[in-house]
Amino acid sequence: MVAAHRPVAIDLVNENGWPGRARDPTLHIGQLVFVHYEHPAIDVMRFVVADRQLLPVGMPVVLRYGDDPRSTRTAVEPVPAVLP
Repeated sequence: MVAAHRPVAIDLVNENGWPGRARDPTLHIGQLVFVHYEHPAIDVMRFVVADRQLLPVGMPVVLRYGDDPRSTRTAVEPVPAVLP
C-alpha cells in the first residue's frame, strides 16, 4: 500500500455483469499488480491506482483470475498517455 497522491479509478465494465469465480481477479499493468477491487455496480469492477503517474503508458491492462499466468486473461485497452 502507498499513500494516494493522484489517484485514478480503473473501471472495467462487463454489460452482462461479472460472474463469480473461484479465484479473485487481479489487474496487471506492466509489472504492477493490483489485488484490491470493488463492485460499485453489478457490471463494474473497479481498481484504484494511488498515483496515476506510476502507470506505465502504452502497457496493456490485463485482468487475470488467480495467480496462475496460464489462467484466462482479458486484455483491455493499453494505458493512455493522458489519464482523466
